[in-house]
Amino acid sequence: MLINQRTPTFCHSIKRICLLLVTLMTVAASFIVHAVDANAENQKGSAGQWRTNEGWELAKETDDIKVYTKEVKGSSLKAFRGVTQVKSSLSALVALLDDEKAASEWLHEVESIERIESLGKGHAINYSINTAPFPVSDRDMYFESKVKQDANTRTVVISLKGLPDYRPESDEYVRMKALDGEWIFKPQTNDFVEVVYQVHADPGGQLPSWLVNSIVVDTPLNSLKGLKQQVQKPKYQQAILSWLQEPNTSLIAK
Repeated sequence: MLINQRTPTFCHSIKRICLLLVTLMTVAASFIVHAVDANAENQKGSAGQWRTNEGWELAKETDDIKVYTKEVKGSSLKAFRGVTQVKSSLSALVALLDDEKAASEWLHEVESIERIESLGKGHAINYSINTAPFPVSDRDMYFESKVKQDANTRTVVISLKGLPDYRPESDEYVRMKALDGEWIFKPQTNDFVEVVYQVHADPGGQLPSWLVNSIVVDTPLNSLKGLKQQVQKPKYQQAILSWLQEPNTSLIAK
């Protein structure tokens, strides 16, 4: 029977399943200081090229958040880019992404993030799990993360690299095939920071690409909404990361 012949409840469940899986595609991009490009074998030739500013189409704008999508050469899955502005220090934003234990509080449908290995300041290997309703299997992914900052503009780039072969796959989860994404924090005037959240990934499994693409907007939208609320908590706003340079000191706790 075709999906559009199912009950509304069934269709809602299918959409929720896809939202969960696409969230896992992006969860690594939301955590812990990240490091550069990765994709499946058939995407290596164009890895990272999707980040250019050409080809993005505005898909949704709400609550001061804009979400764009883009076709990616060599892949049937779209990339997304979410953009918003937040009044915050850079340290607060990086501290939030570095707090893996808070993942389930603001990232959509995230079960857990675990830091597997610390490799230095802002550099780590992490493991993420996302749950999905029956009968879809839960997804997992190992990923490397690293923070870089431009000494002149003070822009922070938190990029990620999926590591699907870091450890053997578990029978309990479906391993993501590829993950390539980043957070970008660009200081603006009046203590605001432009937050750019962009990802291209392959969640693996048998979900058709058209279904994943149909809900790809929801993940960056919900994640940026969560970030804007979560980062205002005192434990983040009072954070001071000595290895980060702030554009000014007005938001740094004394």
